Amino acid sequence: MGTGRSNRLRRRATGAGATVGAFLAFGMAPLTAGAPVARADFLDDLFDPTAWTWLDASAWTPPAETVAFDALPAPETDWMADLHAQVETMLADPANGWWLDLLNQPSEWLFGRDLIGDGVDGFDGANTSLFGSTGWFGDLGDGGFLAGDGGLGVTGGTGGMAGMFGNGGEGGAGLDAADNAGVAGDGGAGGAGGWLFGDGGAGGAGGAGADGINAAGSNGGVGGNGGAAGIFGDGGEGGHGGSGGDGSSGGIGGNGGDGVVGVNNGRGQDGGSADGFAGGDGGNGGSGGVTTFGHLGVNGDGGAGGNGGNAGNAGSSGNGAAGAWGNTGTGGADGAGGDGGNAGSSAAGAAGSGGLHGTGGNGGTDGTAGTAGNTSTATGIHGGNGGDGALGDGDHPQAGNGGNGGTGGIGVGGNGGAGGSLIIGDSTSTTSTQDALGGDGGAGGSGAAGGGNGGNGGGAITYGTGKAIGGDGAAGGAGGTGAGGNGGDGGLGWSSNSASTQDIFGGQAGAAGSGAAGGGNGGNGGSATTAGTGKAVAADGADGAAGGTGTGGNGGNGGGAWIGNGASTQDAVGGQAGAAGNGAAGGGNGGNGGGAINYGTGKALAADGADGAAGGTGTGGNGGDGGGASIGNVASTQDALGGKAGTGGSGATGGGNGGDGGNVVNQGTGKAVAGDGADGGAGGFGAGGNGGSGGYVYSYNSASTHDALAGDGGSGGSGATGAGNGGNGGNAYTEGLGKAIGGDGADGGAGGSGNGGNGGNGGDASIYNSAGASTQDALGGQAGAGGNGAAGGGNGGNGGNGGTNGTGKGIAADGADGGNGGNGTGGNGGNGGTAGTTTQDAFGAQGGAGGSGTTGGNGGNGGNGYTQGTGKAIGGDGGTGASGDGGNGGNGGNGGNADSTIEAGQDTLGGQGGAGGSGTTGGNGGNGGNAHTYGTGKVIGGDGAAGADGSTGQGGNGGGGGLAVIQNTTSTQDALGGDGGAGGDGATSGGDGGGGGDAYTSGTGNAVHGNPGPDGTP
Repeated sequence: MGTGRSNRLRRRATGAGATVGAFLAFGMAPLTAGAPVARADFLDDLFDPTAWTWLDASAWTPPAETVAFDALPAPETDWMADLHAQVETMLADPANGWWLDLLNQPSEWLFGRDLIGDGVDGFDGANTSLFGSTGWFGDLGDGGFLAGDGGLGVTGGTGGMAGMFGNGGEGGAGLDAADNAGVAGDGGAGGAGGWLFGDGGAGGAGGAGADGINAAGSNGGVGGNGGAAGIFGDGGEGGHGGSGGDGSSGGIGGNGGDGVVGVNNGRGQDGGSADGFAGGDGGNGGSGGVTTFGHLGVNGDGGAGGNGGNAGNAGSSGNGAAGAWGNTGTGGADGAGGDGGNAGSSAAGAAGSGGLHGTGGNGGTDGTAGTAGNTSTATGIHGGNGGDGALGDGDHPQAGNGGNGGTGGIGVGGNGGAGGSLIIGDSTSTTSTQDALGGDGGAGGSGAAGGGNGGNGGGAITYGTGKAIGGDGAAGGAGGTGAGGNGGDGGLGWSSNSASTQDIFGGQAGAAGSGAAGGGNGGNGGSATTAGTGKAVAADGADGAAGGTGTGGNGGNGGGAWIGNGASTQDAVGGQAGAAGNGAAGGGNGGNGGGAINYGTGKALAADGADGAAGGTGTGGNGGDGGGASIGNVASTQDALGGKAGTGGSGATGGGNGGDGGNVVNQGTGKAVAGDGADGGAGGFGAGGNGGSGGYVYSYNSASTHDALAGDGGSGGSGATGAGNGGNGGNAYTEGLGKAIGGDGADGGAGGSGNGGNGGNGGDASIYNSAGASTQDALGGQAGAGGNGAAGGGNGGNGGNGGTNGTGKGIAADGADGGNGGNGTGGNGGNGGTAGTTTQDAFGAQGGAGGSGTTGGNGGNGGNGYTQGTGKAIGGDGGTGASGDGGNGGNGGNGGNADSTIEAGQDTLGGQGGAGGSGTTGGNGGNGGNAHTYGTGKVIGGDGAAGADGSTGQGGNGGGGGLAVIQNTTSTQDALGGDGGAGGDGATSGGDGGGGGDAYTSGTGNAVHGNPGPDGTP
């Protein structure tokens, strides 16, 4: 009615002001033209209930005839509604409080209710007044007898009723279940409007249901009914029903029951479900106004029904339980281990019903029915995890399988349970002939937001003579719009009994799950280990899944194979690596190849690593490492072959790194060949990937005639903003009679606008035969060159060292040149390798030259020459420094030292220093190498190199001459110190000349000091 309190829902009573005006005019006119009718005293009637005829039902029956009325005025002329607003304004004005108190205090004392005034919101006190204590007159929550709106009802209570003129109060809202011991309260009914004129109050909203806790959610509360209207007015609106609570996650299933006699039973119970419950119903609308005084009144419309509550969402499904053991049947075998329980499911709750419409009064229209609540579209949230399979033992040699993960609905699928593991026997109990069977993992559940991981297979270990078969890993679930689940790893198979002739199997790897936002990783293959004479069969790694718009999954690693029995003739073969998955945003990494170890007389064959996948708009995947191979039996004549590495994948924002080659150790007389490192991927707009290192090789059998071949490094990938480094060559070592060949280092990649990659170092080569009987050469690996780059050149790699205690040569490799640096600094040259021999000449290798650039790179140092025999020892020359194009020149490298350690040694010659490069400031010349001998040959220190000229600055300093020392009293040779290098000329000052090298001899020859170099001129 009108524009009453802002916190209430009301409908304007159209045209009611004119109607009431006509009614009052009718009621105030005299009934007869004669003398006044005699009547009792007013106060006597007031306090005599028998005189209250207006309370009788007959007083409210419709009139027999209807009265015709003119058309209702427009809302602008609704003076009664305006009057209501003015009354409310008057009641709210503090200036009117004094006379309202005078009117209301007697009424409150007698009846416990105001004569004029609004009811108190949320009033819950008792009426203890003189007549109000009878319960017939309401209380302070109701509007005044003459005028005033009813107050807001208490929580869940009925709103206050109005008196003669006013609107009913709203019903109180029901308590939410969370605040009411888990039960949602109903909304209170709206209060009745004024008996003459007024709208019914709106019903209160029902409370919200509670979310379930290991149970279903509770129902929402029912909305309150709207209040009845007065003679003139509209029924109140029904309150809205409360929303149903969300279902909780399902409870964990109980343990599986005992198996039936003689039957392999005992599966874990499935996880519980968790359905959402229905929303609360909406409240009914209030009734419309009634007729008056035998004539049809202008009655209000019925109130609108409240809306139904929304359905509760489904909860996550419960986890499956672990498997239990079956009972032993009479005369029968033990039951197998119980499987883990599967995860439970979850479902959506139903929608709440809409409230009924209010019934219109005579001549009025019915209210509209409330709308039903929203139905949940969710089929469940997250899938529960599958239960683990039961563990095994000697009495139960078959472990249980893991349960499957639950479907994830709108969420993530559940993980599969792990298969059960088992151990049969121990070190004191080795007589069992039972096969040990690990349980398989449970499959990962699918889900719209991501797939669950597959469960791992269980390990199988036996100390007896039966087979040991690891459980299979399970597949990962499909990930919908999310990432796929990872495949489970295969279980280990292990036999610790040397008398066993059975084969041992690692469990198969689980496949990766696909997903739009990323592929799952493939599972790792299970390893196989035996101390017996049977095969050790390792499993392959599984492929990574394609990643859609995301990153591809990684390939799984191959399982390792280990044979520990010296009498075994079986080969140990590592499992193959899983391939990497492609992805638009990044490539997956390739899996590593499985290793192979054999203490028998068979081969040891490691598997290759897998290539990294192309990265699309992202980074390429890394290549997998090759597996290592080892033979630990000196009687073996078989080969040990390390696995080759996988290449790095290319990518728009960066290349993947190449994998490292597999290492090899062989204590037998067969070949020992390490795996090569792989190339890094091209980096597109980013940096290239690094090349992988070559594997090392050790051959420990002095009777072996095979060469020890180390793996070469992989090249660095090129890239627009930087390059990958070249991989290092592997080291080679043998105690036999064959060659030792170090692996070559690889070149660094070109760096585009960035830095070039560094070259890889050459691998060292060493021969050490206990009898000194080797006649073969030890060849150090070649160094990789530095890559070019606009912002800086890469450094050249160092040459590999070569040394032998036999009669062959020790051949060291030269250092590689640094890359050109463009607008930056040129790369430094690599150092030459050291050579060591016993009978042959030992030549230290040359240092690499520095690369050109705005600032020139430094030259590398020459390698040392070292002999314990009768050959010469000659140090390598230092590399030259590069000229600087607008910057400083690079420094020259130092010459290598030469050393002879026995009296029969030949000449020892120190290496020459490298010249400095020219530039704005000249580079310094390198120092000459020192020369030393205990023999009778010549000793000549290396000369220092000249410093370079400085075009705008100082000239470079000359290098110092090398020292010459003879420590043999019978020597007749001269010891000649090296000459110093000249200082370079410079615009601001010349460089200093290098000092001459000192000379010393304990023999009869001359000791001649080297000449100092001249200073440069300004």
